[in-house]
Amino acid sequence: MRTQQGNVLFLILIAVALFAALSYAVTSSSRSGGSSASAENTNLQASATLQYLTSMRQAIQRMQINGCDETQISFVKSGVGYTGPYTNVNAPVDKRCHIFESAGGGLSLQPVGTLKLSVTAVVVDGIGTDKSDLVFYAHDVGVAYCDILLKQLYGATTNIGDVVPTAVPFNGSYNDPASIAIGDSADSFFKGKPIGCFSDNAGLKNSHLYFVLLER
Repeated sequence: MRTQQGNVLFLILIAVALFAALSYAVTSSSRSGGSSASAENTNLQASATLQYLTSMRQAIQRMQINGCDETQISFVKSGVGYTGPYTNVNAPVDKRCHIFESAGGGLSLQPVGTLKLSVTAVVVDGIGTDKSDLVFYAHDVGVAYCDILLKQLYGATTNIGDVVPTAVPFNGSYNDPASIAIGDSADSFFKGKPIGCFSDNAGLKNSHLYFVLLER
């Protein structure tokens, strides 16, 4: 039941975000000037990112239905690590738990714009239990990107700062319990929120998008 409720929350948030991004992009396209074009590109990028991450989450769910354990998920594609050493020795050799292989999740490996991407394990307070969750990060997405995302999802415009978790590439270990959490006292606004965008504590720079791929 808890998993079903979590899935419904994701679907609602994604639907709201995609509709808002599309609506804003259409509105921006009717205007002139470089700033409007920039805003339109930001919204289209946000929409594409959320669509891709939703596909990734769904691919993981399909693999779990097919018998993959949460520790067997692999982000390696044909011997090439996904932006880092993601080799998971727990993953079956037939690649049925590889998210980027046809035998597994069947998801294409593709960059999202020019964003720096990573997948790691970190606690998101209010999501699942107190164990670490599997989280996707898009680093340095920009303040405009974060502002749009937070406003459309939660009606918030505050630039929230937190300590950025060390991006340890996921290799099957969740390192429970994590020492850094999203949604704790430092950024309690994000408690229970599976999608968010925050900045470095130092000067509120370098905005980072997070997206829970698998809650535990």
